[in-house]
Amino acid sequence: MLIKIAEMIIKINCRYDYLPWLCQKYIVEEGEPLFEITVTSEEIEEDHRLILEELGYDHDAGYLESLEAYRKICIKALEYGAMFLHSACIAVDGEAYCFTADSGTGKSTHIRLWKKLFGDRAVIVNGDKPLIRKSGGRYYVYGTPWCGKEGWSENVGAPIKALCLVERSPDNRIAPMDGFNVIYTIIEQTIRPRTQDQLDAVLDIMDGLLSSVPMYRLGCNMEDEAAVVAYEGMSGKKYHE
Repeated sequence: MLIKIAEMIIKINCRYDYLPWLCQKYIVEEGEPLFEITVTSEEIEEDHRLILEELGYDHDAGYLESLEAYRKICIKALEYGAMFLHSACIAVDGEAYCFTADSGTGKSTHIRLWKKLFGDRAVIVNGDKPLIRKSGGRYYVYGTPWCGKEGWSENVGAPIKALCLVERSPDNRIAPMDGFNVIYTIIEQTIRPRTQDQLDAVLDIMDGLLSSVPMYRLGCNMEDEAAVVAYEGMSGKKYHE
């Protein structure tokens, strides 16, 4: 199976039917792959074991194959300047805003507020696991088939206007982040490098990204005003219906 994500053609050797179903929006019929991914039966069995030990429940082998395939894609993609970022990303008027936070903080709920606010002006690029890659001098966020339980995934890319750390708060406020806090936040929400080469690649991508894309800290409740405050704070524009 060939898929195209973040302007990269990738060959995946599938054992189960789940991956072709998951990747159906991203399958291409032809093209020279940049790299090839294969998940072994031993890797699937190890994932079975770890999930049972850590979480106390199991997953279907096809689902586990998909998780392992994306882990391998994210590691290999570093060689081509692409980095995974655990985030929910929405594009408004062609520019993307990427919201990152620990699971359960409310990224998806916040994205729903933006979609409600902007309607057809907004496209949810990815709900959970997009890739970021530089293209034509700007950093873009790209949809991937791995997108969270909501299934928010579009096979598109959009230039990133801003990154945002989401935190719960009784009132809505937004402010720029800088320095160590920015680096720590991004490191926590991307793939864990296993070798020095991988770490160097992550840091190189992060350096370029954070040098050209501002990052904000958003304290928000889950009322409509939260989306307005976030949009105005990051876009520099006033919201209008």
